[in-house]
Amino acid sequence: MRNILQRTRLWAWYSGWEGHRILWTTGMGVVVALLLAVGGGALQSPPRPIASHTGTIPAAEFSRLIQDFSEKGGNFFADNFTSNESAYLYILKPLQELGATGGAYVGVGPEQNFTYLAHIRPEIAFIVDIRRQAVIQHLMYKAIFQLAPTRAEFLSLLFSKPLDGPGAPKNDAPIEEILRYFFTAQSNEGSYRTNLIRLEKMIRQEFRFPLTEDDHQALAYLYRAFYNADLTISFRMTGRLYGRYWGARFPNLAELILATDQDGNAGSFLVTDSAYQFVRQLQRQNRVIPVVGDFGGTKALAAVADYLTR
Repeated sequence: MRNILQRTRLWAWYSGWEGHRILWTTGMGVVVALLLAVGGGALQSPPRPIASHTGTIPAAEFSRLIQDFSEKGGNFFADNFTSNESAYLYILKPLQELGATGGAYVGVGPEQNFTYLAHIRPEIAFIVDIRRQAVIQHLMYKAIFQLAPTRAEFLSLLFSKPLDGPGAPKNDAPIEEILRYFFTAQSNEGSYRTNLIRLEKMIRQEFRFPLTEDDHQALAYLYRAFYNADLTISFRMTGRLYGRYWGARFPNLAELILATDQDGNAGSFLVTDSAYQFVRQLQRQNRVIPVVGDFGGTKALAAVADYLTR
């Protein structure tokens, strides 16, 4: 199975409580494989739950899982601020037909995972990414979810655009109206600085996660990127592949939020309040756990599998 996992861009849904299935998807292709135990043999009986599937994981345990499961960070050829997949919703229909719901979710990458969580409704999720910066970005998102009861407040905190301007959207506003406000509202430097302090304090104190100086710099870099680009932020090539793919266009955040599936249905976690509230609740229960790991590595995925099958 390591060959399937190695250095691919994929996400996974593992129904650990319903037959040991694991669903790996790469782009629009789907490979279904048996989940192997860490020792190499196929699972013979349903794994026993390690704890309540729906209760809150203590903050100290949440922090421990990130630190214990993570590998040393590796390099990636881009700043993966947002998904680079404009058709990311196309997999939802096949997942629905397969009955992919509940269980545990294993994913990679940034915000598109929140949409999959909203549709699959798992009991726990692990986001495994080779970049340490990806873990910091997910902790940033987690803090924003914690502080933002509504979709508009989520975007307000993400972009440092206060909701005090004319035409500020109400809680039940359609997503188009919400985005229209943030396209015209002005970012506020004072709000950015205040919010950054709040986010870092929450990560350190409430999430019990120790940030190194590099982590501190990464958080400021990420938050500044969303402040500067707001809804136009997108996947950004860096390093040796930049010249090769110079001029390539990736969907920006607004386009990802408004994207539709093959039947023309919108599906982002920000489209409806109910979808947002599910993801927010999972975040508030410390059940979305980011981990530094290479899909071709030997530690992170094995640790996640062991945790889910103990």
